Amino acid sequence: MLSRLFGLIFARLLSPLASFLLIVLIARAWGEINLGQYMTVLAWLAIFQGLSNFGLGEYTSREVGKDPTHAAKYMAYSLVIGLTFSLVCMGLMTGGAVALRYQEKVRYAMVAASLALPSTACVMICQAVFTAFQRIRYIALTAVAENFLLLLSGSIVIFKGYGLMPLIWCIVIALSSSK
Repeated sequence: MLSRLFGLIFARLLSPLASFLLIVLIARAWGEINLGQYMTVLAWLAIFQGLSNFGLGEYTSREVGKDPTHAAKYMAYSLVIGLTFSLVCMGLMTGGAVALRYQEKVRYAMVAASLALPSTACVMICQAVFTAFQRIRYIALTAVAENFLLLLSGSIVIFKGYGLMPLIWCIVIALSSSK
């Protein structure tokens, strides 16, 4: 039981740690302006990830935990709801970027980042089911894979000086591929 708890804590700590390391690298290598653009895109992505998930994972985990025989039904319904809301949030995020007249580079990066919303919704539902069945090891393994991919590819993009769009694509690919 205690090892499962530490596995879950480890999995939850990896993402903020990877984000922090990338922020430090961007600030050192690219300067304040590019860091501000990156943080703008990241803030929008975080806000719309929260809006598209809105507690659906916790609800799914609780319901599957109460009645594991209906796990497939809860998972299917949650996936439909999560994907629907993530698609709506993709439109809202894109519309917000255009309506607020961000720089073209930031606007394109926000549109690219919004493409990660459907995969993160699917992952959140799958992690909720894994949590209900106490399969914390799978959550920890996917977190390690995602963050390793993000740190490796993000570091390469930063040190090579490729710019904001390739870095955002690294985030989208890391969020989509490891989960």
